[in-house]
Amino acid sequence: MRKLTPSHAKIAEAEMRIENVEDRVQNIEQVLSKMIKVMNQQENKLLDQEGRSRRENLRIYNVPEGAEGPSMVEFVQKLLRETLEAPPTTELGIERAHRALAPRPLGDREDKPRSIIIRFLHYTTKEEVLRKAWGKKNVFLNGRPIYFDQDYPPAILQKRKDYSEAKRVLKQRNIRFQTPFPAKLRVFYKDETRLYQTVVEATKDMKDRGLPVTDITPRESLAEQLSRSAWDTVGAGQRGTGVERERNIREKLRAFRRQGSSSTGEELYFLTKVVS
Repeated sequence: MRKLTPSHAKIAEAEMRIENVEDRVQNIEQVLSKMIKVMNQQENKLLDQEGRSRRENLRIYNVPEGAEGPSMVEFVQKLLRETLEAPPTTELGIERAHRALAPRPLGDREDKPRSIIIRFLHYTTKEEVLRKAWGKKNVFLNGRPIYFDQDYPPAILQKRKDYSEAKRVLKQRNIRFQTPFPAKLRVFYKDETRLYQTVVEATKDMKDRGLPVTDITPRESLAEQLSRSAWDTVGAGQRGTGVERERNIREKLRAFRRQGSSSTGEELYFLTKVVS
């Protein structure tokens, strides 16, 4: 038998390097998977803390820019007492009030004013104001409808906005619904009441009920992306021995020898050296 040629040695070295790379990739994927899990836990904790820090806050939407005059706090106090019929003796306990921290809308966006954020000294006062506002079917300021809502963190607000189409369809069909915190949808059907945890679950069930709503495709999480793109490799215990290993090496040899002539004895000699 002829000795192992330089080409065969390079293939053997490449095989070893590929195995090392596969091992490293698998280790990196495992570490990354754990890091994603920890990151998700930390994001949930941070979101919870942000939500708690906004418990005393309330937002008013669609109040025209500049309507507040020189003092936002005085404007809000007057607005709440007049629109919600709060007695003059009721202490509102407004700590501060201001517009949302965004550039003032100009041009075509002037009809979309920034929301007003109000912070109360007491959570119970804020809840009572919201209860009265929601109890009134419509609240107007100089003939313009205004809306009261919780001050949600941006991440929660986006999840709640995802229900927009579902809520639009429910309104068209005069089906009563609620949006419990943080981002759920409770629908009062004639035969039952359903509480949906996600917009994907809501749109799927609504479509099954014959409502004209578009199915929402769930966003792929980082963990799902990692799982989908994971590198499928042979187990470490299967490498270096076995018929499958020899077959793979033979295939690589055949692909490498594009010139044609090859010796069976030479291949066996190479396999013996690599597999042993």
